[in-house]
Amino acid sequence: MPDSWWECAAALWRCVLQTGRIPRAWTRGRTSLLWKASGKSRPITVLPILWRAGAKLINEQLSGWCMSWRTARDTGGLPGTSVAAALQQLHFETQQGFRAVAQQDIASFFDSLEYGATEAILTHLKAPPELVRLFTSACAQSQRIFALEGALSKDWYRPTRGLPQGCPLSPLIAAAVTHVWACHVLGVEDQVDRPITGYGYVDDRVLLLRRHGSFQDLALAVERSNQFDRAMQLEVSLPKCAIIAEASCQEAAALARTLGYKHLQDLETSGVVVPQHGPWRLLKFSLRKLQVRLQLLRSLGLPNRTIGLLLRSLIVPCFTWAAAYAAPDAAELTAIRQEINHMTARFSTFGCARVLLHETIGWFLDPQFCLDVATLRAYWRSVVQPMDWTEALPLSELQGYVIKALPMLEPTLQRLQWALSADTKEGGVGLLSLEPGGVGLRLPPPSRDAQFAFGGHRECFRAAGSDRELLLASIGAGASNWHYNAGATLRHGGAAAPPAIDLQDFKEHLVELLGTFADEQDLFVATDGSSKDGVGSSGIAVQHPDSVAAFGDGLEDQSPYRMEVLALALALGAIDIARRAPKVRWRRVYLVVDCQAAIRAIQGEQGFDYALLLDTIRRYIKKFRDGKLEVEFVWTPSQSGTGIDGTTLALKAIATIAKAYRDYLHTLGTPSGEP
Repeated sequence: MPDSWWECAAALWRCVLQTGRIPRAWTRGRTSLLWKASGKSRPITVLPILWRAGAKLINEQLSGWCMSWRTARDTGGLPGTSVAAALQQLHFETQQGFRAVAQQDIASFFDSLEYGATEAILTHLKAPPELVRLFTSACAQSQRIFALEGALSKDWYRPTRGLPQGCPLSPLIAAAVTHVWACHVLGVEDQVDRPITGYGYVDDRVLLLRRHGSFQDLALAVERSNQFDRAMQLEVSLPKCAIIAEASCQEAAALARTLGYKHLQDLETSGVVVPQHGPWRLLKFSLRKLQVRLQLLRSLGLPNRTIGLLLRSLIVPCFTWAAAYAAPDAAELTAIRQEINHMTARFSTFGCARVLLHETIGWFLDPQFCLDVATLRAYWRSVVQPMDWTEALPLSELQGYVIKALPMLEPTLQRLQWALSADTKEGGVGLLSLEPGGVGLRLPPPSRDAQFAFGGHRECFRAAGSDRELLLASIGAGASNWHYNAGATLRHGGAAAPPAIDLQDFKEHLVELLGTFADEQDLFVATDGSSKDGVGSSGIAVQHPDSVAAFGDGLEDQSPYRMEVLALALALGAIDIARRAPKVRWRRVYLVVDCQAAIRAIQGEQGFDYALLLDTIRRYIKKFRDGKLEVEFVWTPSQSGTGIDGTTLALKAIATIAKAYRDYLHTLGTPSGEP
């Protein structure tokens, strides 16, 4: 829009703030009802853009007013607050020792706020008159039309309570209500000698009973909370409320029964799980969802730079957003690392230098590095700008409080072999390795004072574009033969390593296997290609589930598709040799395959990948048909319960695919014919 349009919009907003009169169209919103897992719906209201733009600017200008009443117990919805403040306080208190925690959740918090009581709270907190007037006018004129799965309500409705989730001012106003709750329940100021402490994160409340407190103190705090809710016409969601304490604690169990709460041992709050003992965990972390995202990113074929940006925005935050407090376990990190390595394999190779790959693309490719960096950044922020809750700590506890507030900081420092001073304001390297960094063949060790920026590699990677050779050069891939020019200076000798499975021996075994069914007129041959943990195998079954053979090679490409095509080529090659025997009566050969892509590539006379293998298969088929031996493909999906034509022998043959792969693993390193 032109500048004049925005100037008129600003003038209109000034008039609204001065008079308190709001254009009717600004207060009309479309409320979309989104289904939740519980079966209920979450209303998200979309208001006109002019209202949202002005409300956002007003929200930014209210930071001074918020600072006038904000306390350490306010951990969300206000400038300068975050979930990190809640987690820091919680971990510090748990390290100090506690007896129990009362967890509360308000049912439909935003939708239940009563207009008159909320206006009274804003006035009590000395909100600017323009804000109070704007709030009152917006509530009086508010209109909603509801949408659910494409259907709209028949008319506009006037709500009598509730803040629209989607308005920039709603989180701030809701935080003001939560602030008054905290003051009423916990007191205006937090002191370490009080028996009860806690915080409020919008509709999520935590009341923590310290070591020197009693369960009577906790019960009184919950009663004060209930008084506030009755005054505000709010209700707690009992299924989400709990008393967190040891299972053997009878006082906690009795209080939970009295309140109608659950008695649990793990606290679930602010996106983390806080057990009584052991490290914290991420509450809703889904490894499967992360793996699916990485697989989809790999399939898109996007430029490397775009892939890097998407990794940093869609993948890394999923497991690092609370890195200083909770993280995936070692097995999950390994799975993430393997999936990322698999994704980068499309433009790198197995033998590339990982340090160069990380330097050129980014160290965010390593999940552990991402967690360490996020933890150290949280430590840096805590030291440079301590949060409000630390103001209540005595000087004796303030020194070195960061270790108690950030649970993952100490393990990170130990892993990096770093050390902190007693006041946690200075750090140092605890161990310096003096071993030379590169000593291959005749290379001299690098200088001890040398720093390696790999700037040339990064520049080469950026300039490579789609040039695969430059990409591989930038990450040190494909350079395993760099020392060949050393020639005679290298020592020669030593027997070559024996092959894992000899190809010629395998072919002879397969021909012999085919010969046992020379009397059959219809020959059924099932093939399959598999890959597990980067190791591929080709399985072939002939006529009967017990007549199987498996093969694997040491080539770099171990993908299932290549092993599928290789199995077909090996099977047809063996058939070509075996059919020359005088007793062979074959008239038709049925190739039972579960890879439709391979069948289409062969029959369609196309397919760039593995073109030589595909041409070999086509030549065999043409040769057989010229010799009056019919060849027919039978596609049998591996996940279905029935085959294409229901042929019993075909079903039995395809059932041997898994057995062939298992046999291959058991016979790896032995001749094919041995058990």
